[in-house]
Amino acid sequence: MITVFVSFGALFLSLAILSLGNGLLPTLIAVRATLEGFTGGELGVIAAAYFASFGVGCLIAVPLVRRVGHIRSFAVFAAVVAATASAHALVVDPWAWTALRAVTGLCFAGLYVVIESWVNELSTNENRGRVLSIYRIVDLAAVTGGQFLLPLADPAGFELFSAVTILIALSLVPVGLTKGVQPGPVAAGRVRLVYFFKASPLGMMGCVLVGAALGAFWGLGAKVALDVGLDSVGVASFMSAAVVGGAVLQLPIGRLSDFFDRRLVLTIAAGLAGLSGLALAAVLTAELGGWMLFAAVGFFGGLAMPLYSLCVAHMNDHLAPSDFVEAGAALLVAYAMGAVVGPPAAGELIRLFGPASLFVFTAGVHGLLLLYALFRMTRRAAVPAAEQGVFVPAERSTPQVFVLDPRSEEDLDKLTVGDVVGPHAGGEGGSEPSTPRS
Repeated sequence: MITVFVSFGALFLSLAILSLGNGLLPTLIAVRATLEGFTGGELGVIAAAYFASFGVGCLIAVPLVRRVGHIRSFAVFAAVVAATASAHALVVDPWAWTALRAVTGLCFAGLYVVIESWVNELSTNENRGRVLSIYRIVDLAAVTGGQFLLPLADPAGFELFSAVTILIALSLVPVGLTKGVQPGPVAAGRVRLVYFFKASPLGMMGCVLVGAALGAFWGLGAKVALDVGLDSVGVASFMSAAVVGGAVLQLPIGRLSDFFDRRLVLTIAAGLAGLSGLALAAVLTAELGGWMLFAAVGFFGGLAMPLYSLCVAHMNDHLAPSDFVEAGAALLVAYAMGAVVGPPAAGELIRLFGPASLFVFTAGVHGLLLLYALFRMTRRAAVPAAEQGVFVPAERSTPQVFVLDPRSEEDLDKLTVGDVVGPHAGGEGGSEPSTPRS
């Protein structure tokens, strides 16, 4: 592990600084928007703009990285994000913030494409799995730490937006000073939504529904925490509890899915996530604070956040390893579709019925996922447990992170690096993906 940190030190340090800023910024925006009197629907649209542009950005960033290289691309994306962070404090308007979040989503996608493709280039067959684990730890720890920068200044002022700008600018330093050789061309794949839907309808639809639920939480969770009377420390703790819960329960839930029908585990997890949402709504309605509130949101995060990884793992069970990166792009687009719809819908519910309705909304979405998973279990035989791939945690990220999946190493040479990135009509004549596992 020490060798990994030495080899990847500059990249992981840039990732940590970048994720600190990216952890603080959306929470700060939700809190400041609430203080400024933005409605739940307006805040939902602001959040949707970020998720939509992040999904698009993961695709259109690849040609730029190929053209000008990793360090220059990182510098351009970071400069724009730093500028947009400060601009939030200069122009406080819902539509202006919607545009700023759209630009931010595009650029953050580009930043993560650079980092993840670079990390993959430096990885070897022997350390690929370990590198992916450390990458997850650094990212999650920094995002969690970013939440606790919120109490350091008044969210109604400009100081915290300036802090985000400083962090994004500082993330340039380790990458800019690295002596390592830049990696080669970034692997890209086509986005064949119909093709991969035919491969795994549950994987694709599951990501849409998970995007709707988690997009609503990430976009509006901090507003809900503020609306129920929490201070800055409480808001940071509320959001962090969900992140920590997801980090703690993701691997145990994933490992269970390695030994049973993955759809069954997904169904149970979706049902429990729905129940945890209703329980959290009840806690908020009863105005119960303290440990009960944070435990409730921790269980919600612990059950809701692994669902994306389960959908990815289920999709990969029906694909050849060489398809993982391309499937990752399709699943990311599916997630973005849900995250575009979820936050505005949940925001309107909050405006009409109060803060607890956010988690009634997520419970309804998770209930739909449960029902669809049960339906799919009647339409297709399960992949035998012995033929399922090993569960690998897959947080919502760029398709480049799927190249780090140790299972794909054997077929990385089959990726078509020269493919034009863009939407495709669908599968070829309705055929299943090559060399399916079931």
